[in-house]
Amino acid sequence: MANARPLLDSLTALHFARLKISFLQGQVKERESQRDDLAGQLSECHQNTGQQIGHQVDDKQQIGQLTQQKNSGQLKTWLLGAALALSIYLHVVR
Repeated sequence: MANARPLLDSLTALHFARLKISFLQGQVKERESQRDDLAGQLSECHQNTGQQIGHQVDDKQQIGQLTQQKNSGQLKTWLLGAALALSIYLHVVR
């Protein structure tokens, strides 16, 4: 009977150690699941960033085209004005 108490204490300690290990394994699985979810979100962010960069490049190209069209329109307006002024001047001088 004298040996029974230390053996019972050891078995009790082993039981609680196994419970703690089981609890910790559950936490590890939960953290791994969270990590996987975050990895998926990070991957999605990288894809979205790439798309946004593509849109930004497209927008800059469109801005460049619109600026060229505006400048071309201004030049045409100026040239037409100059031609009109020259035409009026030549008409008056003659």
